[in-house]
Amino acid sequence: MTGDQGSTYHAEFHLKSGIDAWKGGDAPTALVCFQRARKLGHAHPRLHYWLALTLLALGRKDEAWLETETLLRLAPTDVTGRVMRDRLQAPAGRGKGKRIALHMNRLYHYAIVQPLYELLCADHDVLLTFEPIELTAFKPDVVVVCDTQAANLRTLLPDAVSVCVMHGVTGSKNLVQRGGLAADHLCVASGYIADRLGRHHKVRDEKFWITGYIETDPLFRRNHVPIPIDIPPSHKTVLYAPTYNPGLSSVPVLGDRLAELIIGQRDDICVITRPHPNIIERNPQWLAWFRGASARNSNFHLIEDMGLPMAALMLAADAIVSDSSNCAFQFLALDRPIVLIDALDREQAGESFEAGSIEWAWRDVGEGVKDVSDLASAVGRSLNDPTLGADRRAFYRAKLFGDLTDGRAAERVAMNIENLELKRETR
Repeated sequence: MTGDQGSTYHAEFHLKSGIDAWKGGDAPTALVCFQRARKLGHAHPRLHYWLALTLLALGRKDEAWLETETLLRLAPTDVTGRVMRDRLQAPAGRGKGKRIALHMNRLYHYAIVQPLYELLCADHDVLLTFEPIELTAFKPDVVVVCDTQAANLRTLLPDAVSVCVMHGVTGSKNLVQRGGLAADHLCVASGYIADRLGRHHKVRDEKFWITGYIETDPLFRRNHVPIPIDIPPSHKTVLYAPTYNPGLSSVPVLGDRLAELIIGQRDDICVITRPHPNIIERNPQWLAWFRGASARNSNFHLIEDMGLPMAALMLAADAIVSDSSNCAFQFLALDRPIVLIDALDREQAGESFEAGSIEWAWRDVGEGVKDVSDLASAVGRSLNDPTLGADRRAFYRAKLFGDLTDGRAAERVAMNIENLELKRETR
């Protein structure tokens, strides 16, 4: 092992030791380990997140600011840096209201809960965190999640009211069964979704909050957010939004011919894509296909910023190409063409396949593609005549969203949290 390799090894060792100490509740030891990792030349920007988190826990806010600023300078799109920035900029607790924790167990959950954080932190003590150890120290009255961790948090925080705001507009792929049922309340897009989930999972009506779905708020409001791509005005824009499960995703079907199969022979189509974060983080082969397509084709644009809301890309798109991703159904908010690639492998999909769920019952929401050699033609038809399939889209849009199309779902979730009766006296 060379000197440089030895320093890298020891830097990684101290980083891991610091994370272990942090998760064990020993912030002073964690800080020493992180500082040693930095002294040994650890170069990953995420080290600054751990330093900022630990310094904040030790009451050294100014130093935490410096680490956060360094992280965002090195990696402007890093979600952990944005979380620390939000926390450090939040108003100080006012000693009134509720103690509310927003817990994320995936980086992409930030885009879902961030609007809720902004609404709540003005009048309540609010913790925005990825770290379970912070939850126990904070002792929240209410804990908000997007995923299946509600079951574990029931044990960790028995006195807190738990609220699941979902990370999919349909509530499918067995999300409810795999953990959502443990939450005290489930926020859903419409009465139709509440009725469907209630019957399927035998959930009592009072468990549901019919609020609308937070991620569709920008779509209904047409809140355009700049995206890091310049698209020629003469071009049509297609959003490719696949899911990540190998048994459900179209990515392995398209393989390294992603761009060619979507665009075909046309030179007036731009494809934009922000793959599911699980692809970016955990599937190097698939990510290599995306990067290769972006490198080879100037009209294929890959975005790897996991903090950028998918709504920003949807608003920029004239049509969407997907598979069984919830993005296809969120796109109904815009009444624009949908193309769905049939890529189901039930055995490989495992427990994420939920027979009879909206993803499979509503395949006629868009034009279906069984043979990917026909994909470019389907995309071309959708772009040439956006009214194709409009009646079916309107039918499903009405079911999925009901009359909650004002873009105020986050406000309704916040109001319901504020009106909650707690399991104990608010401190």
